Amino acid sequence: MNQYIFTKMVKHIKSSSILTFMIIAFSIQINAQSIVVTGTPLDTFFTCGSVASFEQNFSVSGSGLTADISISAPVGFEISTTTGTGFSTSVTLTQTSGSVPTTAIFVRMSSIVSTAGTITVASTGATTANVGVEGFNITPTVNDPLDQINCVNTSTNPVVFSSVLAGTEFDWVNDNTSIGLAASGTGNIPSFTAANATSAPAVATVTVTPKFNGSGGGGGVLPELLYYNFEGSGTSVPNLASSPPPGTATATIQGGITQGGTAICNGTLIGTGISSTTDYLNTGWAPNLSNGSWTISFKSENFGSTAALYYIFGDIGTNSFRCFTNGVAGANNWILRGAGLTDITIPGGATVAPHTNTFVYDPTLNNVKAYLDGVLINTV
Repeated sequence: MNQYIFTKMVKHIKSSSILTFMIIAFSIQINAQSIVVTGTPLDTFFTCGSVASFEQNFSVSGSGLTADISISAPVGFEISTTTGTGFSTSVTLTQTSGSVPTTAIFVRMSSIVSTAGTITVASTGATTANVGVEGFNITPTVNDPLDQINCVNTSTNPVVFSSVLAGTEFDWVNDNTSIGLAASGTGNIPSFTAANATSAPAVATVTVTPKFNGSGGGGGVLPELLYYNFEGSGTSVPNLASSPPPGTATATIQGGITQGGTAICNGTLIGTGISSTTDYLNTGWAPNLSNGSWTISFKSENFGSTAALYYIFGDIGTNSFRCFTNGVAGANNWILRGAGLTDITIPGGATVAPHTNTFVYDPTLNNVKAYLDGVLINTV
C-alpha cells in the first residue's frame, strides 16, 4: 500500500485587503495489486496409462486488481474451478471492483509421461504467483509366466499373472481355442483340461495386456498406508501399500471370513454376516488421520436389501470411526462417520452390483468428498 499526502494553498482575501492563505491537507490511498495463493505446495501426482490422476487443489484470491486473474497449467496438467469436471489448460477468474474472492483451483495430471512444470497465476500489473507441479506416469507391466507342455486330458497348471505395480489387472487373448482354453478372459487363468483332436502337437499363444485399475475418483496413486488384494488363501493378507505403518505388513483374517473367488477383481474378502467383534480383518493399524489429506477406497458387491447393519471398516479407538450400510445410512448406502467428521453417504454404493466407493478428505477446503464408481456424488 502506497500513501501520498498532498497540500493545497487557497487564497482568501479579507475585507481589510490583507492577503492571507489557508492550507488544506488531504490524502489519497492507493492499494498495490495483490494475488494471494494458499494451499501449496502440492503433492506429487501419479497417473497410469491414460488414466487422469486424483485431484489436488489450491486457492486463489486477489485485491486492488485492474484486470482479471489468468491461471495457466503447464503441458501434462489440467485445472478447473469445479471438482470432477470442466478441466482445461487455463482458467480465468473475473475481478469485480478490483477483487477476486477466494476460489479453489483443482489440479490433475493428464500426461501419459512423467512431467513437471509451473502453474502461473497472473493479472496485469500484479506480481505473478507460481505453483510448481510434478507427476509420474507409471506404466503397468506383467511378469512373463512359464510355458507349459501338457498331455491330452490332463489338467494344466493355473497361470497366475503378476506385476511390480500393485493394482495391475490383466486381459488375455488365446489364439487357439482347440486346446480347451477360451478365446479371451480377464485375470488369472485357472486350470483346465488340455485338449487336442489331432495327431500333431497343438500350440497356443496367450497374449496378456496389463492395465491399472484407476477407478474411484480418477486415480493412479499407489496407496501409502493400507492396500489389500484378497487374491490369496488362508488368513494372512499382505499389505501392498508403498509406506505401510509399523506393524501392518500383514493383516490377519479373524473368525469365519474368507478370501478368494473372482467376484471383484481377482479375489474378495467374503463376509459372514456375523458380528464384527469376532469376524473382521485385523490390519494392526491404530488409525491416525491427523490433519492431512487422506483417501479411503474399497470395492463391494452382493449387499442385498436387509435391515441388518453391515460394517465395512472401523476402529472404536479412533472416536468410533466407521463405515457401514443400513440403519441411519439407509438401505443400499454407505455412510462414513465418527472421528469428528460430519456424516457423509455414498448413495447406491452398497448393492448386489459391484461398486467402487471412495472417500477423500481435503484439509484445505475442510471437506470430505464421496465418489461412486469414480463420479463425485456427495460433499460435506
